[in-house]
Amino acid sequence: MKEFSVDDQVRQMIERLTREADRLDADSSARIAAFHRDETRQAKKRREAHLIAAGRRIHN
Repeated sequence: MKEFSVDDQVRQMIERLTREADRLDADSSARIAAFHRDETRQAKKRREAHLIAAGRRIHN
């Protein structure tokens, strides 16, 4: 079994933590994008409902 120096252990730990941080960052970015897509969809539905209601008021 190969013995690791403290420098090797620290380097490996930094690499592992960097990979984990990158994964979490990508996951967060995906969640934020999904949230914004959902918010955009909801805003579009509210706008359409408002326009439909306004159209009914005009025609009645």
